[in-house]
This record gives sequence, structure tokens and C-alpha cells, in this order.
Amino acid sequence: MMFICIMIIIIDQATKYLAVNTLSQSVPIYTFFSLTLTFNRGISFGMFNGQQQLLLIAVAVVIIIGLILMLIFMQSKNIIIISAIAMIVAGSIGNIIDRIIFGAVVDFLDFHYLGYYFPVFNVADSAICLGAAIMVYGEYKLPNIQKK
Repeated sequence: MMFICIMIIIIDQATKYLAVNTLSQSVPIYTFFSLTLTFNRGISFGMFNGQQQLLLIAVAVVIIIGLILMLIFMQSKNIIIISAIAMIVAGSIGNIIDRIIFGAVVDFLDFHYLGYYFPVFNVADSAICLGAAIMVYGEYKLPNIQKK
């Protein structure tokens, strides 16, 4: 779990560092993808923009603690679930770091197609969403895979 967490946090913070220090305008990469620097003061996908950063940090810390406790007291040692929880924890930590440093979360991955725009996001957001999806899938579809 620690390896997954550390790698996601390093990749997340490195890509955000590059975004903050190199993007001054949106940079088209493909017809459907651009690098666009934004600062999200809310939660995922810009919801609750402008809310108190300390409150959002506190909520994230409570969720992280809850997930770690879940790991500690989990009956099954399903490697898929453990990996998914590690992804969620790492993504949450990555976004907490941004809130502490910038007062907002750094987002820069901008997908769009034919005038439709997906909210700009980052590596940490991806880890959280993918981890949550894997956790749900793993919990219901892969209950017998054990940690070795």
C-alpha cells in the first residue's frame, strides 16, 4: 500500500509542479485533449467552488483516517481492495498538499469533444475515481483474491 501511495503522490505532485511552472495558457495536445491550468477551490470537478479550504482539508483527513481504519480492521485482505484504498488515500493526500500550498487544487488535464468539455482534473482526481471504481468492483466481483 505504501508503494502505491508514494508513487501516486510523487507523480501527482511532479505533474502539478510542471503544470504550474510551464502552463501560462491552454496547450492543445490532440483535438480532444489540452493542458489547461486551473485552480479548483471547491471539490471534485469544481463543485462547491470557494468553500473554506480548512473545512475541505478536514473532511479529506477524516476520510483518509476512515479508509486506513477500514484497512486495519478489514476481515479480508483482498489485494484489489487494498490497492484501491491506497489510490484513494494517495489522491486525497495529493489534493490536500495543493490546498495547503496554493489554497486550491491544481488541475490541468482538459478533455473536450465537439464543444463538450469534461471538468479539468489532475492525477490525484484520477487516482481517487479509479480507486473508488476498483474498490466497488473488487468488493462485489473479486471477493476471493487474497493478499500474498
